Amino acid sequence: MNTQYGASTSYYRNECRLNCSARSVGTRKRRTGIHQMQYMGTLTILAVILLGLGIILGSTFLSSSRSNAASSENTLYKYYTSIQVQAGDTLWSIAQQYAPSSEISQQDYVNEIISMNHLQGDTIHAGDYLTISYYSSEFK
Repeated sequence: MNTQYGASTSYYRNECRLNCSARSVGTRKRRTGIHQMQYMGTLTILAVILLGLGIILGSTFLSSSRSNAASSENTLYKYYTSIQVQAGDTLWSIAQQYAPSSEISQQDYVNEIISMNHLQGDTIHAGDYLTISYYSSEFK
């Protein structure tokens, strides 16, 4: 009787182990499947966010480079040079030749030449050298 009871008890123990392990394997598979689906969902969301950020940053970069290119075409840079006054030149004729109307008025340009060259008035003579400013769209 003892053996029979012992055998029967071990039988139930073994069967419980088999059934419990079978149940736990099925549960593990379901849990693993759920975790994989959650992981894939998280990866999908991250991919969409990164794609959106890439589009935003890319369009910002392109628009800023286009606006920089457009503004650099319209930008005039101010430079200085020395010229020799020719016969018949006046400060006003020099201003007409070197001052773009979009940047500075001719009166202001003449005043700038007078100031830069420490002139007492607007009288200049052929053969004199003057430092003048000029404008160029080329960056040197």
